[in-house]
Amino acid sequence: MTTLERGPSEVDCTWKANLAEELDTFTQTSKTKFQGFADEINQRAQYVMAAEAKLREETKRQHQEIEEKGRRVDDEIREKQQRLEDEKKSMENVYKFQCGKVKLDVGGHKFTTSLTTLKSQPDSMLAVMFSGRHQLATDEDGAYFIDRDGTHYRHILNYLRDDTNLEETLPQTKREQLELLKEAQYCQLNKLETKIKMMMLPRVTQEQLNTVFWGNQYNRPIQPVYQPRRRFQRSWNSFISDGGCAQNSFISDGGHQIATARLASQSLSYEERDLSELNFSNTHFSCAGISFKRSCLRQANFSGCCFEPRYPVDFSGTDLSEADFQRCAGLITGGVNFEGAILDNAKFDDGVEQKLLAKLQSEDK
Repeated sequence: MTTLERGPSEVDCTWKANLAEELDTFTQTSKTKFQGFADEINQRAQYVMAAEAKLREETKRQHQEIEEKGRRVDDEIREKQQRLEDEKKSMENVYKFQCGKVKLDVGGHKFTTSLTTLKSQPDSMLAVMFSGRHQLATDEDGAYFIDRDGTHYRHILNYLRDDTNLEETLPQTKREQLELLKEAQYCQLNKLETKIKMMMLPRVTQEQLNTVFWGNQYNRPIQPVYQPRRRFQRSWNSFISDGGCAQNSFISDGGHQIATARLASQSLSYEERDLSELNFSNTHFSCAGISFKRSCLRQANFSGCCFEPRYPVDFSGTDLSEADFQRCAGLITGGVNFEGAILDNAKFDDGVEQKLLAKLQSEDK
C-alpha cells in the first residue's frame, strides 16, 4: 500500500513516531553534550580553585619569607647596635683605666696599674686604701709608696686583674710561695691566700694512693674472684686505712659480681693534701669516715663512685674545681659533705649540681 493509499491516521502515527524518535535522539544528544559541558566546567572550576589555593599558599609563603627577612634584618641591626654599645662601653672602660692609672712604689719596685684593678676585690686592703675615703700622699713621681717587699707584687696585680688559671703563673718553689702568701695575707686577698695554700700542700701521687686504697690486711692487692659463667667488667677501688682491718666482699654491678674491700671501723684522713688530678673512679666509699678537708682535688676523677649515708665522706673546704662526679651514686642522699668546697666547673650529671646546691643552701639555713 502506497502512501496515497494510506489513511490520514496512519500517516499521522508514522510522522509522530518519527518525530518522537528524533526528539528522543536529540534529547539524549543534548544531555550528553550538557553533561560534557558540566564536567568541563567542574574541571575548570577545580583547576581555578587549585590555582587559587596555590596562589594563596605562595602569597603566604612570600609574606612569611618577607617577615623572616625583616626579622633577620632587625636582628642584624640590633646585633650591630649591641656591638657598637659594647665597643662604646669597652672604650669607656679603657678611658677610665687610662684616666685611673695608678703608679705604685712597693719597696722600691715600680708598678703601673689601674684604679679599677686595685679595687677589684672590695674586701682587700688595696681596695680600702684606694677607695677614695682616705687621703694618700704621693712622691715626686706621683707614685703611692707601700712599705712592703715588692718582689712578688706582680703576682698580686695579676691576681687582681684575672683570678682564674693562676696555678701555672704563681711561684713553684716553697720559699717563694711562703713569701707570696705573706703578701696575700697582708693585702687580705683571701682567695689568693687559699690558692697558694693549696699549692703548698704535701703531694700525694697516684702510686701512693693506690698502695693505700688497694691494699688489705695482708698487704696484698685485691684480686677479682671469678664466679662461674660470670666475667668481671671492672673492679671498684675501696679505701682502707693504714693498719686497718679490711675484708673482701662483693657488690653487684649490672648483673656482674665485682670484688671490693670494706673497712671494718677505722677512718681514713687525707686532710690538707694535694690530690689534684688523681683517679678515684668507681670507688665504693665504705669505711667509718673519709676526710679530704681543705685538700686540693682539682681535676680529680670521681666518676662512677658510690657514696653511702652510713659512711661519711668530708669534702668541706676542699678545692674540687673541674673534678668529675659524673655517674656517681649517693651524691645527694649519701653521707657527702661539700660545705665550703670550691666546685668551679666541676662535672655532674644533669640536675645533680642544682640539687646539691639546693641541699647546701638548706643546710646553711
